[in-house]
Amino acid sequence: MKKPVRKKTSSIRSESARARCLRIFERLSEFLDGEMNAKRRGLMDRHLKDCINCCAFFNTFKKTVALCRRNPRRRVSPRVRRQLMERLEKKSRKQKTRLPTGTAVSL
Repeated sequence: MKKPVRKKTSSIRSESARARCLRIFERLSEFLDGEMNAKRRGLMDRHLKDCINCCAFFNTFKKTVALCRRNPRRRVSPRVRRQLMERLEKKSRKQKTRLPTGTAVSL
């Protein structure tokens, strides 16, 4: 039995979908915090309804944020904060992604 031949358009579509998902990921904090205009929020809502992976990630992200907000804040030393940010930025550069907006502020 022959393997199905993958069309070039499907890989282009999947690359486009990955890029769209990456843009969604980069704006999840803004979306969750209600800091997005109605048009962009509608686009995000539609994508989250259509994309099972982004929806699952968003639900996990939302629960994580809720748990963090529920627990009392503990002060992180400037040294630990700097080391953590350096590691996150290094990993982000390797994966060619940006850290979500407000990452440093929330630490």
